[in-house]
Amino acid sequence: MTIRWVVRSRLPEVDILVNNRVVYGSKAFEGIDDDEWINFLQVNVISGVRLSRKYLRLMLIKNWGPIIFISSELGSQDSSRNDSLRKLGIVILPGQKPIW
Repeated sequence: MTIRWVVRSRLPEVDILVNNRVVYGSKAFEGIDDDEWINFLQVNVISGVRLSRKYLRLMLIKNWGPIIFISSELGSQDSSRNDSLRKLGIVILPGQKPIW
């Protein structure tokens, strides 16, 4: 049973979608290989895209349903470039300015 199956079967529609799933690593930038970057992007960005696409049509039909992408202040700090790059995808995805 995958998370995708659970979402599709148990939550056919939602009133509010909050994308807050995140994975991260503590390696230096040069120590993160392509597979890890792909995993970070799949979980931190693409999963929110997929969920948003799934529910957006129904939200538009109902004329209601905010979609919220949550990031953190850490993504805006120079001390964590790896986290910043991943969070950038979350922040710019919906085309809104971050609130921090």
